Amino acid sequence: EKGKPVDFFNKQVIYSGERVPLLLTAQPFKIMQETDNTAWVGNILVSDKSMLPASKNDVTKIPFAARWVNGKMPDWLKYNSICWEKRKDVTAQWKQVAHPGSQVSWHPGFLDHQFNGRKLALIVLKGLDAALNKWEEGVEKKGFPLAESYWHVGDSYKNIRKHLTTRMNKPGSKSDCKTMIPWAPRICNFAMHGFGMWHPRANTESDFLNIIHPALGGDKPHYKAKNLYSGFDLLPYKQKLPDDAIDVHAIAIATTNPPPDLDHSWNEKDDVTGISSLIAEEINQMRRLREPAMPVLGKEEDNILLADDGVDKKRKMQHELRSFSDSNNNVNGTRRT
Repeated sequence: EKGKPVDFFNKQVIYSGERVPLLLTAQPFKIMQETDNTAWVGNILVSDKSMLPASKNDVTKIPFAARWVNGKMPDWLKYNSICWEKRKDVTAQWKQVAHPGSQVSWHPGFLDHQFNGRKLALIVLKGLDAALNKWEEGVEKKGFPLAESYWHVGDSYKNIRKHLTTRMNKPGSKSDCKTMIPWAPRICNFAMHGFGMWHPRANTESDFLNIIHPALGGDKPHYKAKNLYSGFDLLPYKQKLPDDAIDVHAIAIATTNPPPDLDHSWNEKDDVTGISSLIAEEINQMRRLREPAMPVLGKEEDNILLADDGVDKKRKMQHELRSFSDSNNNVNGTRRT
């Protein structure tokens, strides 16, 4: 959570993967200097609660999500996690303790984490809003689909990685990451890849057991434990929002569209093809959810604009988007994934 391992993490997320992320962290270390001011860093202020009203004795006039965050939170409100919520369809196979450990007095509590999480969510929402506006402007200027110049950032990724790699491989270069394991400073110079055994995962290729060679007798270790159940976890009753709280999750999922017919259970035998088909269906459902609750324009209405007030422009662009997606996603009667 803090210290030199965070510097190692910051470097690895830049080196690894297809994309270079925006680092929204309170501990950027010297990543800006080490990338010659090319990295994307946002210093989130986790301890700044000045935007919230101070909680003292009477907090009933303060929204639930902000109560006691800017003040001394009562111990009874700090933690709302439990180890097991009783359910009719599954019975726990061993005795469950009341709650997870480490619920210490000095911790700020779950509402403090929620406050910082929502600050991050607002940044993402603002970014999405700006991106959609840029997309609409780009389509109006250069037509559909959106020109690559508006969204291709591959050169920026390469540039950030090049600066960091050059700096870290320079003889005598120093960083908090390199002093974490003094005899192995190379871990800070290039992308690291590893295997693990945490489940569930999207693929089985990176399972640690796959790289263990059989013994001379042919024996090879295998993991016998299986998930007790699959599907969604029940929301603990202890986490039920009070009547005067705003349920942001309910607002986020509110829609006039019917619920998607998806199987959310996890099957460890799913191969890449099975997973891809699920992802494809998820994408199709997301595309439909993005559409507003209004009648879909038919072929005879393709070129009809009722008024030049911006709304009908969006309707026409949405119709063009659906037409483009259908023509590009259907190849020989099959849908791409």
